[in-house]
Amino acid sequence: MLRIALSYRRSDSAGITGRIYDHLTAHFGEGSVFMDIDAIPLGVDFRRYLDDVLKDTDFLLPVIGAHWAGASLEGERRIDDATDLVRVEIASALRNESTIVIPLLIDGVPMPEPGTLPEELRDLCFINAASISSGRDFSTHLMRIIGFIEDAGKTGSLRSSKAKAQSPPRPPRVAPRSSATSRSLLERLGLVAISLLFVGVVSGLAWGAMALRKDRQPSLTPPSAGDLAAIASGLKGYWPLDESAGNVARDASPARDEGKIDGYVDRAVPGGLYSALKFDGRSTLVSIPTAVVDTSKSYSIAVAVFSFGFVKQERDTIASEAGYAVSPFYLEVNRYQFFNMRVMESAVRDSGGGLAQDVRTPLTGAWYNVIGIYDARAHEARIFVNGTCQDRQPAMSSFKVPGPFIIGAARYAGGDTDFFHGYLAQVRLYARILSDREARTLYWVTMHQLHQPMEPIAPTNCVATPRG
Repeated sequence: MLRIALSYRRSDSAGITGRIYDHLTAHFGEGSVFMDIDAIPLGVDFRRYLDDVLKDTDFLLPVIGAHWAGASLEGERRIDDATDLVRVEIASALRNESTIVIPLLIDGVPMPEPGTLPEELRDLCFINAASISSGRDFSTHLMRIIGFIEDAGKTGSLRSSKAKAQSPPRPPRVAPRSSATSRSLLERLGLVAISLLFVGVVSGLAWGAMALRKDRQPSLTPPSAGDLAAIASGLKGYWPLDESAGNVARDASPARDEGKIDGYVDRAVPGGLYSALKFDGRSTLVSIPTAVVDTSKSYSIAVAVFSFGFVKQERDTIASEAGYAVSPFYLEVNRYQFFNMRVMESAVRDSGGGLAQDVRTPLTGAWYNVIGIYDARAHEARIFVNGTCQDRQPAMSSFKVPGPFIIGAARYAGGDTDFFHGYLAQVRLYARILSDREARTLYWVTMHQLHQPMEPIAPTNCVATPRG
């Protein structure tokens, strides 16, 4: 197991260091990452203690924000104090030939100039650092660092190059990532995809996106062939929304229920690495003419969501099944930027029913895999975000409607409203509930199909979901 330490100053970067810690722990596992070396025994020289700890540490990541140098009560810089723990940690790692130092520069902060640092820290200025944004690119930047650490840990290339650099002294060098490691991963993923297509268990699913760069991998173990086959079971409709032109949304499931794209159409997705449909928040929607599932029974809906975060009304609707004055369900983003799964109990009254809600605000400018579930046997609504259950709430029996199924808007009393503002893709509708394991598999699959990282999110207020 790799051991990764985060060095930071609480007054400078405690918040983003906590986010980095959560992501690294989700990927490398509990016990592999630590961010506070504070259990120094009494009567022990903490310089020697840190030397001993860092001898067993593979990577030290100094988190450098705008106030990293620190300020004492006397107005002097803390980094100039020989007893400053941040200074001692980094100096120890720089001396240790078995620890790789990767500085993380936060939100465009430049690397300090050598002349501004104590002599024992000046080598830090010559290390090729990684930049991290606290905003929309946070996940992308961190996934690249994770890929770099994985490659270096597997090949040992950085460790050997640092050892050579100890004599004569010179700035540490950053070795290139191993292309062989990436190729072997792609070959394994390709074999899985070819095998699945051969046996026909995932007919209609787009697996070409599995040929993915190493630095865009999710923090999940790749699903087995059985897991991939499971998410094809009970699939009643699958709209990738990846058309390059026209106003037809193809259904890649065996049902072949094509949708019509209405309103303003724009497919200019930032970066051009994936395909999705842009919804303008005013008129864009996709309409499938008939009901896709019987909403009086159990069902699940999964969508890849990229919200622009400007909810002008009470809510932006991601998807709904229409037919009467009120729809039986609404998967939506509310005005506070929470994901909701609303299950209604009346076809004529827009009140009552059950509301499962993810109470953590999603970052705008980021992709999320959102799954809404109605369990008719348990009379329960559930919502999953990025493969984990976020909430489950009682929901009375729902009702059946004739359709249409609408993506990107709601229909109330015969009129379209609550238009979604952002990008949507990879829409799947199931005539059954998805299990926790299947939700994680869809998270993995969706991330690879979009070529986009999605932040791992811890579960809340949920227990294991039964298969049904």
